[in-house]
This record gives sequence, structure tokens and C-alpha cells, in this order.
Amino acid sequence: MITKRRSLVVLGLVGLAGAFGVCAQPHLPLIGVLVHGFEAGSRFRLEALRDGLRELGYVDGKTCRIEVRYGDNQIERLPGLARELLALKPDRRGRVAGASRAGSAP
Repeated sequence: MITKRRSLVVLGLVGLAGAFGVCAQPHLPLIGVLVHGFEAGSRFRLEALRDGLRELGYVDGKTCRIEVRYGDNQIERLPGLARELLALKPDRRGRVAGASRAGSAP
């Protein structure tokens, strides 16, 4: 009987802890990045961004989350991708700058 009562008390406390967010995951800052070009062509710039953030103590998946959207050199896609990123309510926003291959001179 006592064991059953203890089990109910423990289950009740676990339920309360969950209800009040005691077991909730900590909020990781979300960084949204919009890239005009292709993923493959922007890889080194994004790695440089991640390296810089790491130097400041931000590690993707541990102390922050980074969401990236690629426009694949199609400028008409950028507004929709920007809206998609903003809908995630990022704490910080950025873009990866650089010349695109489609727009550069031969």
C-alpha cells in the first residue's frame, strides 16, 4: 500500500514538473541565414560563419540553432524564403554575401 502511494506521489510530482516546464528543453537562440546562391557554393562561407560563432561560444545544435535557406540563384525565391525564416521567429538574422556565378562576368 505504501509503495503504491509513493508511486502515485512520484508520478504526480513528475506530472507537475512537466506542467511547469521543469523538464523543458532550454531555449536555444535561433539564427536565420538567407543565401542567394547554391548550398555547394556557399559551404565555405557558412563554415566561416559557424567558426566565428564557435569562437564566440555558439555551437550549432548545442548553444544555438542555425536555419539556412538557399535561393539557388533565383532571386524571385528570396522573398518566400525570407518569410519562411521569419516565421521561425529567429533571434538573429543574416545573409551570406558574395557574387553568384550566374551574375558574374564570364
